[in-house]
Amino acid sequence: MVGVVGVYEKKCAGFEDGVPCTVQPIFGRAGRRPTHCATHKEDGMVDVHNKKYVGSENGVPCTMQACFGHVGPRPQYTHCATHKLPNMVNIRVLRQLLRQLNISN
Repeated sequence: MVGVVGVYEKKCAGFEDGVPCTVQPIFGRAGRRPTHCATHKEDGMVDVHNKKYVGSENGVPCTMQACFGHVGPRPQYTHCATHKLPNMVNIRVLRQLLRQLNISN
């Protein structure tokens, strides 16, 4: 539908040439809501929208996006590519393949 605008989705707080950005924000201050898109993010802002792997390596928390997990009735993203366990699969790719085959998971 041409001209229809979503009013419930938040938009980026950034501006370009005086025009408000219309991209959905995923970046913000750690522990807070997303306020900016990748183009308009400010220094110190991180991806607060996508689920991250909760583990750490040498005391440093991992900031990679989780997309690996175990196959089951309700597969969940639990690990990033770096920290995945040997029997884990890429759940994001699995869901895309199932969607293409019209099989719900």
